This record gives sequence, structure tokens and C-alpha cells, in this order.
Amino acid sequence: MSEIKRILVYGLGSKVGGQEEYIMNLYRHMDHSRIVFDIIPHGSPNFYAREEVESYGGRILPVFTQDGQFSTSMLADVLDKARANHDTIYFNMCALYRLDPFLLAKKNGYETLFVHSHNTKDPSRSRLVNMVHYINRVIVRNWAKRCFACSVPAGEWLYGKSYFDRRIGGKCEVVPNAIDLEKHSYDENARVRVRGELGISADAIVYVNVGRLIFQKNQSFALRVFAELLKVQSDAWLLLAGQGPDRDELRRIASELGIEERVRFLGVRKDVQDIMSASDLMLFPSRFEGLPLTLLEAQAAGLPVISTTRILEPATVVDELMITMDDVDWNPMHWCETVAEYLRTHTNGRRSYAAELASAGYDIKQLARHMQSLLLGEIA
Repeated sequence: MSEIKRILVYGLGSKVGGQEEYIMNLYRHMDHSRIVFDIIPHGSPNFYAREEVESYGGRILPVFTQDGQFSTSMLADVLDKARANHDTIYFNMCALYRLDPFLLAKKNGYETLFVHSHNTKDPSRSRLVNMVHYINRVIVRNWAKRCFACSVPAGEWLYGKSYFDRRIGGKCEVVPNAIDLEKHSYDENARVRVRGELGISADAIVYVNVGRLIFQKNQSFALRVFAELLKVQSDAWLLLAGQGPDRDELRRIASELGIEERVRFLGVRKDVQDIMSASDLMLFPSRFEGLPLTLLEAQAAGLPVISTTRILEPATVVDELMITMDDVDWNPMHWCETVAEYLRTHTNGRRSYAAELASAGYDIKQLARHMQSLLLGEIA
């Protein structure tokens, strides 16, 4: 029996999110008799899936204090002690504003660094902060054995456009986000059950947004679009599935718009796939993304999505489900009119698109086998 290879996984948040669930979904479908993830979480010393990670033989290695402060000395200690039975670190990054994790990895002699880009540029960051990123990426891409990205734009952001584009198929690889397609297929029974639990009638129009309640996801705009929709669809609801620091502000906006009675803040849900089956259309006005799992899950469930061209393009598999708005059109009325017209002209019912997503390479089972081979060094 071959020895189990332990991989240090760096860059995941301590709370559930798209990036975190993507990596956990990969891990769930790997062979735990051959590969184990030891996770260094960000944001707190805890990790939302601690028990599951430990059940597969992995460990949680804290580098944050109890009050949520990052500790370079704790990271240095973790990497020093872990080196005895680890030679590989799998970095999962949205940007390269800090170089110290990579410096410490090199200092402690880690032989193999894999880097995975999960996002594109954050427009709220200053020019000076982004300059730090641009400098650091030159160093990191040269130290990395492989440079992964969830999409071409995400790869170009983290590693540089010319560097990434020239090396696709070699050192650089687009590793698309993937999902459990069977789990996320449309379920009519779940639709009926969830609507019943939420007190929503079978005939109501239900809109949904899934994601952390943060600036990036732009749920404040979704509320404004929904306020316009309510003017023409009296029996409509908006479900916000997610938790985050913007929750109180979003509640205030909903109250200010007079729509609070029709907006449900669901918090973090373990049955997101059922929430999607219960919904009729997703409002997804994110300011920036890499390749959001949520859009793949929506398509698997046959759920139409409205967003901007820049957000939808990397994730589009089923064209008929994607409602595209111009990247600079942030007029709630325009979004409302587009949604209303789509629903008026698309009345053929609902079906799953799991087969289409599998053909496009978004099956988590297939991707987990590929990533396991890469991390084990079975693919040069």
C-alpha cells in the first residue's frame, strides 16, 4: 500500500464560501487512502468543516489568534513543524497582497508549491495596493511548480496576462470550478417542500441570490432590482442565502425600499441546491468574480441567471439560461424590464442540465481525479 501524501492547503477562509466549498468538494471526492489535506484557515483559528476534514485524516492548523488577527509567527511555527511530513503546499489565492506565506514556505524548504487563482481584480483596491500585487506575482509565478486558475481572466489577474496565456497547456492550466452535478440537479419535490417551509405559494415568483453578504456580491443592487420587480409582480419574493458583514446594511436598505416583508434573509444554508429548485430566477449582480460555483449550480438546476457579460462569460454553458446585461448598465429599471421580458417569453417549464455541464468539464468527480494526480505528482 502506497504512503499517504499530506498536502498543506493555504488560503481558505474559516467560514463557508464558494472557494472553500470548491476545495472541500474536491477533497470529498479524492482517495483519502492516498492523499490528505491539512488546512491552514484564514480569518480565525477555526474552520467550518473541521470535523469533516478530520474524518478524512486531515488536520486544521491555526495561524490566526482568537480575536481574528493573522500571526506571522504562528504561520512560521506551523510551516516549520509541518515540514517533517509535508513537502507540498497548495496555495489558494484571490490576490497576492502578502508575500510572507511564500517566503516562509521557501525558507522552510518546501519543494513543491502549487498556486490556484480563484478570482479577478477587486476594483475597490487602490493603485498602490495593486502595485504590490503586480510585484509579488512575478516572484510567486516563478516559485510555483504549477499555476492553476478557475478561468482565463483569473489566471491573467494572478500571474499576468502574457505569462499565463503563453503557458496554458504547460505550467499554467485552467482548472474550472466543478460541482456535484447529481446533487444540484433540479428537484420538483424540493421545490414544493422549501416553498411550503417558507410560506411561499406555488404560483409566486421567487428570486434568489446565493453568496456571502459582502461588497463583491453587490446584494444592495439586487434589492433595488427586486424593488422594481415588485411594482409589476405583486406576488414575488427575494431569498438571500448567505451570511456576511453587510447583513445589517442590507436589512436597512430593504426597509428603506419598503420591501422588507418580501425579502427573506436565510443565512448560511446546507440545502442551497433545494433553495435553487424552489426559485425561478437568480439575481447575480456581482462586481467581480473568478468563475462562481453558484452559476454552475444554477445551470445544473435549470435556474435562469441575470448578471453582466463579464461575470457570465467564463461560466456560461447553457446559453438559454444566461440573461446578459451590459457591464456598465447598473440601472435597476433596465434589469427589471429584462427579467420581466425573459419570464414572459420563457414558459416551457424546468429541467436539469447536468449532462451539458458534465460534457463541458464541470463534473467534480472527474476533476477531483485530475487534481489528485496533479497534487501527487503523477502528471508532470
